[in-house]
Amino acid sequence: MTKKLISILTGLLLMFFVQHVNAQLLVEDFEYAAGSLLTANGWTAHSGAGTQAVDVTTGLSFAGYKGSDVGGAANLDNNGEDVNKVFTAQTSGTVYVAAIVKIDAGGNGGYFFHLGKATIGTAFTSRVWVNADGNGVGLTSGSTAPASYTSITPGVPFMIVLKHDFAAKKTSLYVLNSYASAEPSTAAAQIDETQTEIGSVALRQYNAAQRILVDGIRVGTSWAEAMAPAGVVTKVSTPNLNPGGGSFTAPLQVSISSATEGASIYYTLDGSEPDNTKTLYTAPIQVAATTTIKAIAYKTGLDASNVATATYSFPTEVATIADLRAHTSGLFKLTGEAVLTFKTTERNAKYVQDATGGVLIDDASGIIKTAYNLGDGITGITGTLGVYAGMLQFTPVADPGAATSTSNAITPKSVALEEMVNNPGQLVKVSGVTIGGEGPFVVKTNYTLNGSSSTILRTAYNDLPYIDNSIPQGPQDITGVVLIFNNVTQLVPRTLADFTPTVITSPTLIVTEVMPLFGVNLGQSIADTVYVDAFNLTENVTVSVSGEGASAFSVSPASLTPTDGTLTNAQVIITYNPATAGDHVATLTFASAGAADVVKTLTGKAFSMNGDGSPDRPFTVGDVIAMNNSLGNTQKYWVKGYIVGTATSGNAGVLTAVATTAPFSNTSLAIADAAGETSLAAMIPVQLPVGDIRAALNLLDNPGNMGKLVRVYGTLEAYFNTPGVRGVSEFNILSGLSPVNADQYRISARHGLISIDAANVASVEVFNAVGQLLYSGRLSVGQNSIRVNNSGVAIIKIDGAVGKVIM
Repeated sequence: MTKKLISILTGLLLMFFVQHVNAQLLVEDFEYAAGSLLTANGWTAHSGAGTQAVDVTTGLSFAGYKGSDVGGAANLDNNGEDVNKVFTAQTSGTVYVAAIVKIDAGGNGGYFFHLGKATIGTAFTSRVWVNADGNGVGLTSGSTAPASYTSITPGVPFMIVLKHDFAAKKTSLYVLNSYASAEPSTAAAQIDETQTEIGSVALRQYNAAQRILVDGIRVGTSWAEAMAPAGVVTKVSTPNLNPGGGSFTAPLQVSISSATEGASIYYTLDGSEPDNTKTLYTAPIQVAATTTIKAIAYKTGLDASNVATATYSFPTEVATIADLRAHTSGLFKLTGEAVLTFKTTERNAKYVQDATGGVLIDDASGIIKTAYNLGDGITGITGTLGVYAGMLQFTPVADPGAATSTSNAITPKSVALEEMVNNPGQLVKVSGVTIGGEGPFVVKTNYTLNGSSSTILRTAYNDLPYIDNSIPQGPQDITGVVLIFNNVTQLVPRTLADFTPTVITSPTLIVTEVMPLFGVNLGQSIADTVYVDAFNLTENVTVSVSGEGASAFSVSPASLTPTDGTLTNAQVIITYNPATAGDHVATLTFASAGAADVVKTLTGKAFSMNGDGSPDRPFTVGDVIAMNNSLGNTQKYWVKGYIVGTATSGNAGVLTAVATTAPFSNTSLAIADAAGETSLAAMIPVQLPVGDIRAALNLLDNPGNMGKLVRVYGTLEAYFNTPGVRGVSEFNILSGLSPVNADQYRISARHGLISIDAANVASVEVFNAVGQLLYSGRLSVGQNSIRVNNSGVAIIKIDGAVGKVIM
């Protein structure tokens, strides 16, 4: 039979079959480019968005099924993003969902496929599970694993069909090793299911060791719709590589097969495209190093198959943790022994170290099953590297097995507080430090060390045994592992035994870290407080300021008198009151006979501004640019400027894009000192918070605000990576509004009631004195009464013109 005749018959058969399948609710054959993300092709992430995103790989074959050998397949191979695709929600009758599935052996058990509502939420239903060995699938309604599983062959595609009967409140699971045109009389599993709506199918990633492919999803209201037949075969089935690609820690054999009987398979090992001139497959392929296998199948009278591709990755071996830490990503095997210094049940985290450094093992998927004790040596840890919030993490892909040594002595590395940052993942000891706070330790809480908020003690894990115990007072020697979170270095003690009072025998001064002093406007001052502890003193503590900028700073008191040689949290107030603009740097020294001096650096910056941030003298835009976010983000100030557009982006301290004409955004403004300003360098962004302020000021809804002089009250901090105003809580429009025409609108107020005698129909808004919207509506011709809860001045805006009344 010729290919042309086959094509004609295929077309006729398709015309017949379409009458039976045109009611399908969903058809998903993953006909997208290899490596593309499902979220870029109609799927939505509902958990872990962007983390180990689900992508497309080589499709699956299942003889007789319409979804066989069409497009690619969804690759579920890690612990991360979960996705769903919606279809017309069903609330009655019966819903059938079919899919081709391939599961490689190994990996932890979990559910990988489920149904949900059209708005998926968290009410998942009809969860399909795989067991820990990868050789069985089961069904449950909830998150508890099934009691029994139906056997499957790992590495060989099979089909699942879910049937949900709304009337019976039952869901059935069918597991098929060959195509079935009719619904089997007996299901592999059946559960009670009370879900009243089904409108989505979902794919779940739950474990870094899972290797599951899903393809050819069909959703319908009958078996025939979900299990649509393939019709006439004109193409060889795509080769199946078993196991599929992934990360491996030991050599393996890869077998290749085709569902088309009598097909010949050819393959390559170098990533090149295969054809029938390449190596003929005759026996399993031994793979011991990172390799990409591509395979294609041929049979006389049929078109060649699609190309199957799988990459088998093996770890790069490193001997020490220092060698490991030289990288930030990739698959690695630590061939040397590392000693366990701390472990927690939270994310199954473990800290290990050798003579060269330490590293955090983040094992949220529970890959490592072996139970280790502190001091155990572990050899051959294999996993992937990644960085989370500045902390290098090692995520295991295999269990390294039994400890290679036990009861190793663990001696913490003694470091100064400021040196902790150079020892991430290691067990360290800091001495003579004071913990900020009183009362019991609270889980997941930061505590300052010597007053520092950048080097802290962190109760990072739920199972730390000292939670709810009292915080030790006075200087302590503290042992713990070092954790980095963004720009903060965290010390995590393991037990109460990691806290010991510092033994001090000689005269000693301990001073909390001096925080950098924020800048001030000339004529203003700012103060900071430091705390002094002292032991075994024989004389008073003198506090002095020296250096070129000393005249800008003062201290009080300048002398501290110990009691019985001791000071406890003695306060010293440092005031910055500059007489000249510019930068000021000075040295702060605490001294007492016999004790080592404690020396700190004081820094300040003074500005000569046009305003002072008060309502009467607001800062100008030029002032804000000159201060460059140096006033901190805790105090609010008034800033004035002309509205010149909407800020959309910035970089390195300067706005890079401002919309000066529609379309505008409603989330921000750009203001300048001149109404006609065109230079982006002379503009600053203003954040408009959700609510009345945004409603009144944004240019999207109020294009007439362009060019008006506005005064806003907020914090002066970076916005769009440039000096700006955020957290605006009050505003005033100072100019740019013409007065209400008294001949057309006569306004009066009495006892909370505003009366407007209008000659024309118009829009009206009423604001209080700080710009909060009190009323918005329309005026009709004649007498209009508006009741508002306000006292003092009220501002009435009528069609862009403004008037004022006293309530």
